Amino acid sequence: MKKLFILSLLTLTALYVTSTPETYRLYEDMGFFINNPDATDFTVTLEVRDVNLTASGPSELLVKLYNPAGDTVVREVIPDDGFDAGKMGPRLPGWSQEAWYYETAYSRGLTPQVKWSALSDPTRLATCNARTFTYRVKANHKGVYRMILAGSADLFVTVTLSPNLKYGISGGPNWLHGRADLLRQKYICIPPECIGLDMLLLEFDQPRSRACSLKTLSGEVVELQRGDATRLTQLDARRGYTTLSGTFSDPAATTGQILLFEMEPGANDYLLSIRLNLKREQRHWRHIPQLDAIFAPDADTARAIANGAIIHDGQLFWQMYQVKLWDWLKTLSATDLTMPADLPVKPGYRSTGSDESPQKTEKRNPNMTDPKPGAADIIMHSYDLHQNRQALNIAIQELLEGMRIIGPHDRVMYIRNLAYDMGCYSYFYHRPAWRILQQSDAPAPAKAAIGEFALQIGDRMAFMRGGELVNGNSLASLVQGLRYITEATLDPLHKELFDTYWHRFANGGFGDRIGIGPSGGIQEGFGYDGHYGTYPLIGWRAIINDLDDPRFKNAYHNLQNFYSYIYSPGNIPATPFNSRTKNAMNRFGGGSGDYAWKGDGGPDLTESVNGANEFFVARRSNYYAVTYFGRLTPTWMGEAFHGQIGFGGGILCQLHIPGKGQILASTLNGDYGRGMHLSQWRNFHINSVVGETADGQPLVVANSEYLNARLDGVTVTGSGEVRQSSVAGERSYVFEPASILCSVRLRRSSAEPVYDIHGGPHYLRTKINEAWEMIPWTPVMAPPTQRGKPWTPATRAIALDIDGNDLGPITADLIEAAAILIDHGGYGVRIELDRTRGVCKAQQDGLLIGLVTPQQSDYGKSPIAAETVAISYRIVPYTDPSQLGPLRSADPDSAPATIERKKYTIARLPADTAEAAQEKLLLATDPITLTIGKETLGEIHLGLLNEDLLLLAKIADPKPLQHETVWRGSCLEIFGARLERPEIGQLFLVPPFADTPPQAFINGDNTQIPTDKITINGTSLPEGYTVKARIPADLLNLDLKRETILLEFQLSLPAPNRKMRHLTAFGSLRAYQNKQNYGLFNIID
Repeated sequence: MKKLFILSLLTLTALYVTSTPETYRLYEDMGFFINNPDATDFTVTLEVRDVNLTASGPSELLVKLYNPAGDTVVREVIPDDGFDAGKMGPRLPGWSQEAWYYETAYSRGLTPQVKWSALSDPTRLATCNARTFTYRVKANHKGVYRMILAGSADLFVTVTLSPNLKYGISGGPNWLHGRADLLRQKYICIPPECIGLDMLLLEFDQPRSRACSLKTLSGEVVELQRGDATRLTQLDARRGYTTLSGTFSDPAATTGQILLFEMEPGANDYLLSIRLNLKREQRHWRHIPQLDAIFAPDADTARAIANGAIIHDGQLFWQMYQVKLWDWLKTLSATDLTMPADLPVKPGYRSTGSDESPQKTEKRNPNMTDPKPGAADIIMHSYDLHQNRQALNIAIQELLEGMRIIGPHDRVMYIRNLAYDMGCYSYFYHRPAWRILQQSDAPAPAKAAIGEFALQIGDRMAFMRGGELVNGNSLASLVQGLRYITEATLDPLHKELFDTYWHRFANGGFGDRIGIGPSGGIQEGFGYDGHYGTYPLIGWRAIINDLDDPRFKNAYHNLQNFYSYIYSPGNIPATPFNSRTKNAMNRFGGGSGDYAWKGDGGPDLTESVNGANEFFVARRSNYYAVTYFGRLTPTWMGEAFHGQIGFGGGILCQLHIPGKGQILASTLNGDYGRGMHLSQWRNFHINSVVGETADGQPLVVANSEYLNARLDGVTVTGSGEVRQSSVAGERSYVFEPASILCSVRLRRSSAEPVYDIHGGPHYLRTKINEAWEMIPWTPVMAPPTQRGKPWTPATRAIALDIDGNDLGPITADLIEAAAILIDHGGYGVRIELDRTRGVCKAQQDGLLIGLVTPQQSDYGKSPIAAETVAISYRIVPYTDPSQLGPLRSADPDSAPATIERKKYTIARLPADTAEAAQEKLLLATDPITLTIGKETLGEIHLGLLNEDLLLLAKIADPKPLQHETVWRGSCLEIFGARLERPEIGQLFLVPPFADTPPQAFINGDNTQIPTDKITINGTSLPEGYTVKARIPADLLNLDLKRETILLEFQLSLPAPNRKMRHLTAFGSLRAYQNKQNYGLFNIID
């Protein structure tokens, strides 16, 4: 902030003995209650130090000082020290985020690089730049002066009073930061209407050492009632975060009692909260009112402070403007406070609230004859139609109920996230204050009291920069409330504070992942939540309608546009990126006009939403797809809840067929990570590579941020580290005119070279025991054909072979397939694989496509290197199965990187090896096997002799099928190629039949031509046949003078139902077209 606003800097008093300077850390505000019984002029000196570690953005400091009459004598904003804290540690705006971070570090056996307690070490603080600010106060009133400081937890403030007036301290809205002997022995006064209390104690650093208690002045530990149980007010943090709560057995007798608080000595700093619970009243909206306990140095000071209570007319107040408005209302008669019947009501009321709303009250009681909380807003909405003084009086009366929720710390008396409790989410007094102050003829005394209220809460709201920043839905309502207050007071400082707050909210000024995100959504929990993110679509309608602020209008436009891309219809929560809930966007509803959901159809589009390269969408005539590559909640936040909250890594969120419905949808199992712990991956319903690494850790590749994702034409690519894993991932999409080509691969984490510095490569890390590409579908149910019958599943998942033949339904058992058909009853998708792969059904509705099956890793005994794991597949949506043509290969050349080939050796036999010795030498080599599941159907032994390839094969085909088209019958195909050339050689070895010997064929122009260049013989066996062949290398486009050659083998044989099936040794699909998956053979002598 560039301007400093000070209402009064009064004359310097005579010199007195000053108090001992005491240093305090803000968390995020502190109250100083200065007992001045003789109305002595005094000076307050503040030394401000900023450790610049955790604050999300600049750390200004609000300084407010009030005299006992409630007049503001100091009002100043101390600017930030100019250092950008955003370049330091992680974004930890809330105390719980900071606690989670430290607990995560210690639970890993790590000591944080900066211990939490070290920040307040006097020696360290002495090295920080100290800025000094002095306030001289002319004391015109006897009593308690109140100073409020508000700022970030990076601020340490050393307070000195001259003369040495005694004062009490409190901290909030959640905690008072303690260190050393700051709270060794303090006194607390129980105010009127206090029925009980909560106590909380937390240490971040370990080993923990703190314990505390609350006693009567006679030394007895205070007892609380909790149901039928009695609890002593003692806390021991040595075993971790500890709390207790309960009620006093006789609250009336406890009023005014002085209690002794004692904190045992310890090495660490700590957070302490003693919350004094008040009675529930009508003015309560979300929670029971709670006061921060004020800690005084002695019993007399505590009694004088009375925990901030003001007793007037037998009523309990906390701010003098509340008393002033109460006294004005007393001048009104009963008639003045009677709502006339049938006043005109303006249509189009819009609540400022995005969740709880006064509209509920309006529907129950449209005439407001018995106003309930929030009624002032409803009454003032229609005030300009009638300008009825009685209605205005009642609105002011109900506004006082909201004003009385403000406690002695300039904020509501609910000890939680103030964005919820003081923003428009549930506090509905900003807008009526604006309308009363600026649009009514309310008497001056009423306006003066309301003006003080608005000025005070506006100041404090502008400094809600802690936990309030984390939940975007409530933060958006706080921003709205602050804007109304700015309009209510027309105060220049408020305007500057709001402009600054909005700029940071809209442009990342509070830290990355806070406020409006780059894709246009309002961020929640450091990511996007499709559910909570829609709340401003309800709440912000009010301020846009009332104030026509272009900033809100532009942000609202971007928000609506954002949801027009990512909306998930039919109450299907296809929002796997959600950073809080599992829910879909129930406050969007598909939009309309310019914001109609893009999935309903239209011209082709391929876009990065808002150009942010997080969400990528594609629309074609037969599909609409949404993918997500962007930001996720931190892993420590998932640990603080139930599991990983949100997934990305290029995840396919949804695939929709216009006019038909959702086909594929990634959904979460529960809110706040419930059912989504990474160890539960088998029961996930998301698009991701899932499995297990060789070190026993779960592998969920969607637990990653691909922040380098880019759109190039119709191709999206991105890559990044898999969090909590030793591997990284890459994913790409090519959005074709009628299909989507998807490619995925794994690689070693970029962290591995660092870990390898001393110990070398780890034999378990970066290796894979098991990996599957999970593709979730949206199940569809068919209505019953007869009354009383249940609905039945309409979705079918069918395995297809290389020729598109039906191999049967996908079940939990592994089956080799070249493609999968997911049919919803006449429409769906066909998934065409890069090669035949093992597939099975996931535990939920979805596919698991084998990348590394347990059998391939020998159940973890021979784990597979991550960099060899890859897949490409094509998703072909259809609205009529007859539209589907032949299977196409999902070209692996579109993969983000080249797939690692399987490597073998092939030995060169001595040139003079006799034919009789050849078979013996071949059988001594390791065979190439052709398998389906656990069944081996073929073994092939290879060798080289001069310029020829020697082959000896044993095939399990007891009833070979003879066909005039060679490959349609039983045969063994051999494919050969060179690494550097595209040409593929192909030939066919046909087994012996009853009337014909084995034969060899070469590939011609759409035909197979017999050849005598290949020497072949073979034998029929009960279980199949053998074949031995000597093949000139040039027939396979091989050059045996080189060090390596490429080979693939495809076996054709009849299934038990006599339909032909085809399987390859290395998984090639259409090996005659593509050599990508051929085996690589090194030639050895």
